[in-house]
Amino acid sequence: WSSRYDPGNVALHPLGETYVASAAGPGDIVRYAADFSVRLWDGISWRSIESESNGPPSGYVSAFGNSAATGDYATGALSFWMHTGSGWVTDTLPTGEVHLDAATSVLGDVLTISDNGRLWFHHQHDWTRVDSTSSGMGSFTPYLLLAPDTNHVWAFQASYDGHAAEFWNGTAWSVPALPGDFSTDGYAPAGGYAVDSDDVYLVANNGQQGNLWHWDGASWSTLRNSTFSGPSYQDVWVAANGNVYLAESQGIVEMARAGRWSTLVPRRSRITTTAIPVLSASKPHAGTQA
Repeated sequence: WSSRYDPGNVALHPLGETYVASAAGPGDIVRYAADFSVRLWDGISWRSIESESNGPPSGYVSAFGNSAATGDYATGALSFWMHTGSGWVTDTLPTGEVHLDAATSVLGDVLTISDNGRLWFHHQHDWTRVDSTSSGMGSFTPYLLLAPDTNHVWAFQASYDGHAAEFWNGTAWSVPALPGDFSTDGYAPAGGYAVDSDDVYLVANNGQQGNLWHWDGASWSTLRNSTFSGPSYQDVWVAANGNVYLAESQGIVEMARAGRWSTLVPRRSRITTTAIPVLSASKPHAGTQA
């Protein structure tokens, strides 16, 4: 592991609470804070990009990520934003929508769900409605999308209140099976990764411990959980060789190879907030906020 800390630009590091990060490679890493403070690592140094041309206004962004077609993107209110490397370009929202919520990269582009519960796929600056009927999510805001394709989509709300998730199977929405203790123990989703329809990973916490579950196409099983008052789990990434990388609080990063876990980055005494996962097409990245 090597650091991307840039001592020559210390002023660009403080971001407050880092919301999410994404990576297209070692020379294209973006960190995004809840107040839409965005920093881009270009392989040499960090720079601020939120104020570049046509950037999303503060408070407008719901989700942030990276896809092969769009590069770094942001979903939210009134528009859809894509970063070109030197500025932002926008696409209008799908017809009838005013706000896009959770999003994920699917088939090289962006799959997102609106606050009306409709599922949309972005392709070549146009939108295609994926579902034929809106999900049964009611008024809750979709927080997390997990999808290997447009026919297997899990949509989670931020916390359990009797209706934790919906699943789109290519034909209809339904309430999916969830890990047995997800609802009973009050877990809230933190992140996840969908490799295929029978290879899905879900990370969640309930204020006392973190849990990592795996969906094999038939049922959920526990892969990893933290002890009481142990580190919370932030997100998970799976490499092409099957290695599972788990980002945790206190700066910890663990990896599972063939079911055997090892610590890649130990607890950092000066790190008081969370490890921020970064998903890359070729290798794992994890960022910490001191």
